[in-house]
Amino acid sequence: MYNNIMKDYVVKMQYSKDKELVFVTRVSLYGSTEEEVYETAHLECLPPSVKSGVQHLSFQEADGIWDVTCMNTQKILALYNENK
Repeated sequence: MYNNIMKDYVVKMQYSKDKELVFVTRVSLYGSTEEEVYETAHLECLPPSVKSGVQHLSFQEADGIWDVTCMNTQKILALYNENK
């Protein structure tokens, strides 16, 4: 239930050399940053799904917000679509 309401905002995300692990730095509920490691095989990327009637909201822009779900821990991460 908690993960359906609150999403963790990702500050930094980078791959390992072999691209099997993802290192994620996120902001905790208390404002501190925490780093976690995820396996790429367990991550599912979900683009914004609602396309009609909300074209002026931020998730419809080119740098909109994406949801990345870890299928192992059921944790939902929110990140901007950036080319960094």
